[in-house]
Amino acid sequence: MPPWLTGIVFPMTADNDNRDLAELFELEIWPLIPTAELAPAAPWRAPARAPRSRLDVGTLVLDSSAVVTVIHREDGYRHLLAAMEEAAELAIATPTLLQATALLVGRLGPLGRLVLARFLEEAEVQAVPFDQGRQRIAARAFVRFGDGRHPAALTSTDCAAYATARLAGAPLLYAGKGFPLTDIAIAGT
Repeated sequence: MPPWLTGIVFPMTADNDNRDLAELFELEIWPLIPTAELAPAAPWRAPARAPRSRLDVGTLVLDSSAVVTVIHREDGYRHLLAAMEEAAELAIATPTLLQATALLVGRLGPLGRLVLARFLEEAEVQAVPFDQGRQRIAARAFVRFGDGRHPAALTSTDCAAYATARLAGAPLLYAGKGFPLTDIAIAGT
């Protein structure tokens, strides 16, 4: 199991957002906090990479559903994890990253943001800026495959993931049923 998944142990309660952080640390949450959250970067640590709009060959684009499924170890997470481990590079569109944050904060309270930050850091996921080219592709995807318009029922953030994968010519990793009903390349199929 990759190191960025083994350290993720947290209470699965609905009231995490009402707990004091000190109480959460007492519950062995401390290892979840990324180093960057604790202190300034050490001088020997490589600086964070600047976001790139072009992705390398072998990149796998992540949908928020895949990220949440892996972090929570939901049904099918092992298949998603295997695909992530085989990829040369992992990428996620910034709107998709916001959606993953919202989903995790909704389940875990403020701790969700820290869990996601740790996951992104340890898995070396590249955040891809959402530019006008991606926006145009996402808008076309919504017209073709959007919720209420097509059985795929893609949301706006699904369309952001679709556009990022389409523009990169990369497969998309997801959990759920909508993406196979589109024309996007799917990871692991």
